[in-house]
Amino acid sequence: MKRISVALLFVLCCAQNEHPPQNYAKDGIRFSVPSTCTVASDKYLNDQHTGRAIQIECADNALFSIVTIPASSSETLEMFASHVASRRASAIQKKFVDLGHENAGGSDTAEATIRGAATQGIRQRFSIELLGQNIPHVAEFYMLQTQRSKVIFMTQVAEQHLEQTRPRWKTIFDSIEFD
Repeated sequence: MKRISVALLFVLCCAQNEHPPQNYAKDGIRFSVPSTCTVASDKYLNDQHTGRAIQIECADNALFSIVTIPASSSETLEMFASHVASRRASAIQKKFVDLGHENAGGSDTAEATIRGAATQGIRQRFSIELLGQNIPHVAEFYMLQTQRSKVIFMTQVAEQHLEQTRPRWKTIFDSIEFD
């Protein structure tokens, strides 16, 4: 019994230590990926390669997306966040079939430090009801402008995991670079 307790303690201690982030670089975008996250996809949105979406999945089902669109696009951060909110309910319904649905919440301002500068954004609060459980979530949206692109960052996580997820997102925000 004593050996099992020692082994369990060892596993718990090791599991809480995150390893150093890995560097990710592809087609002019570079950033550090926290050890508890994975770049799940990186694809162009069209044949002309004028738009791109990078999906990063982290522990606790947290999501971090980087979307680039042409700098000349009329899309605003508000428009993008609104489109995501309107499509979220159908995406949840499709993923969980008849097991869950979304309860729309509110929207307010958010702030994050991206590349060393305070950046204003949009925070959406919503709940996913899954198998009778109501799970509050937070999604945040930020936009940077480069010479060639508008870069939209979207984060999403269950509210109960928000504070432990923020340092992972900060790793990406602090390290992101564009050619």
